[in-house]
Amino acid sequence: MNFIVRHPVDCTPGELAQFHALVIKGGQVSEEGLYDRIEGAHSLGFCYDGPKLVGVAALKRPAEEHKQEVFNRASVANPEDFTIEIGWAFTEVSHRRRGIATCLFTLLLCQTAGQVYATTRTNNEICKRILGRCGFNVSGEPFDGCTSQIAFYTRSET
Repeated sequence: MNFIVRHPVDCTPGELAQFHALVIKGGQVSEEGLYDRIEGAHSLGFCYDGPKLVGVAALKRPAEEHKQEVFNRASVANPEDFTIEIGWAFTEVSHRRRGIATCLFTLLLCQTAGQVYATTRTNNEICKRILGRCGFNVSGEPFDGCTSQIAFYTRSET
């Protein structure tokens, strides 16, 4: 496996398109405006098996209004302390349970010294374990998302 972390401005149009395609394949993110959000991200993580992209994740720069809404719904104070959200994680089914997401999250988190937050479905046990391994703790209260309950996680500077 080959892991790469890049700022979006350092990615080729093809890399950005492949990243976008895998995030959409995960089925958890609205496609509307996603390409622009990817281009505005802090860092993008890629995992290749040979020439094939098999996993992605990112350090996102959430819009202030979105961040404020998430913090309010989770009953968490001080959204201004958090400028980065980790997410857009997806690993191809054929490559799961190999530590790809954990490795991508770990490499991405080395790119920032600030406080980072994350959200995941409350029933996504795999993502919850990965977040725990990467130093995240549940914060606030679960809240209703579009299709399921959402758990809110934070990670302080290390």
